[in-house]
Amino acid sequence: MKHFKIVTKHDDRFNQEVFMYILLVVGLGLFVGLAYLFRFNPYIQALIFFGASTFYALWGIIHHYLEDRLSNAVVAEYLLFAFIVFLLALLSTGAYSI
Repeated sequence: MKHFKIVTKHDDRFNQEVFMYILLVVGLGLFVGLAYLFRFNPYIQALIFFGASTFYALWGIIHHYLEDRLSNAVVAEYLLFAFIVFLLALLSTGAYSI
């Protein structure tokens, strides 16, 4: 007797959620690894932090778009958070000082 699994919309949505969060963790993990690899070069680290901040903001915007929950407030929140984190990371590396 064969068992058939009925794929529902809920299962597809769950798989999409899992994929999106795995993508986020792997992507940010790669940026952390790159930041460690170039820990003695603050200018390269600044570029890495910019890339990580941009990746995070784009990931969040795409994630909310796919869930039909995207709004101007969500876009502003992700962009503002990414910008603040980038500035803090930039100041902590010594690539830019006030």
